[in-house]
Amino acid sequence: MQAIRVEALTKTFRVRRKEKGMRGSIKAILRPQTEEIRAVHGVSFEVEEGEMLAFIGPNGAGKSTLIKIICGSIRKDEGSIRMDGKEVSISGPLDAQKLGIYSVQQHFSLIPTADVAENLFFDNFPIKGAGVIDRRKMHEEAKELLDSGHSVIYFTASSLFHIFEKNVFGRETEYSEDYRNIFDCDLLILDDLGTELSNAFTSSQLFLCLNERILRRKSTIISTNLSLSQLVDTYSERTFSRISSSYTMIKLFGNDIRLQKKLGQARQGRT
Repeated sequence: MQAIRVEALTKTFRVRRKEKGMRGSIKAILRPQTEEIRAVHGVSFEVEEGEMLAFIGPNGAGKSTLIKIICGSIRKDEGSIRMDGKEVSISGPLDAQKLGIYSVQQHFSLIPTADVAENLFFDNFPIKGAGVIDRRKMHEEAKELLDSGHSVIYFTASSLFHIFEKNVFGRETEYSEDYRNIFDCDLLILDDLGTELSNAFTSSQLFLCLNERILRRKSTIISTNLSLSQLVDTYSERTFSRISSSYTMIKLFGNDIRLQKKLGQARQGRT
């Protein structure tokens, strides 16, 4: 069963650019010059129910922008999103959540003064009456969610291999639960693979992690800036074989958005 189908998604950002000699002028204020930076261009893919997908591309290729479009954080310029064969309109995060689309952001943190239920429902509190949070329903649904046993864990590559290192070489017991969860969680999101200090240990541990999760039929999402040949050179042919045979690979490519924005800012600074 096809869960989601994305067709020809395109997103272009317009960045303000100051022309030379126009700093502080009325013309620059009333008619600011802009330049276009295309972040996502004609991206199409489909995901079957239970399928794992990996987005691969260098920094600034548009991976995060694509995810934010699907999750409603950024509006697309062109293209369509279909779920179960029907085209859907996603104009914001709440629209995406109503369709069952959620994202785990690259940078996130819990609110230390809030309880578990409040952290779980922070952006989607159940409401009753005149905009009052239904705390009873919130805690009941939180308990039901936790009791269901579904779990999603996000790690950067560096933090993942740090846990592996402590488990193998250290005596600390504080990482033992994290180590078990790496293999047991329903969805593991591994970000920035290749940014860690790579060696024989990281290569063997990555193979162990991926192979074990494949055997347990657990879903995994990997994001990396490495090319296919770099994956082979960094983690061995055996590890690459597991990735290429068990994962659907999606390559995102294009101009580095971050670099273009910095260049645009640098040009503004010189004017």
